[in-house]
Amino acid sequence: MKETYDRIEFVVNNKIGVGDFWDPRREMRAEIQNNLAMIAGKEIDWQKLISSGEWLGQQMEEEVEKAQQDEKSDIESGGSAG
Repeated sequence: MKETYDRIEFVVNNKIGVGDFWDPRREMRAEIQNNLAMIAGKEIDWQKLISSGEWLGQQMEEEVEKAQQDEKSDIESGGSAG
């Protein structure tokens, strides 16, 4: 999970591809941080961790299309991103 978090941060911070539009509300990164904190703790809620991992996987798949759509909308509206 740490590597996934670091990769998202890298894409966003370096504006790679549609990085300006990736995880704009930091929902995925916040979820990963919560999971890492739980893993570092003494008690792991495995059901919650597995469910969160599934949610993150789904979000990662959807985020590509969302970011591309947001970039397209920004360009069409004369936005300043990118």
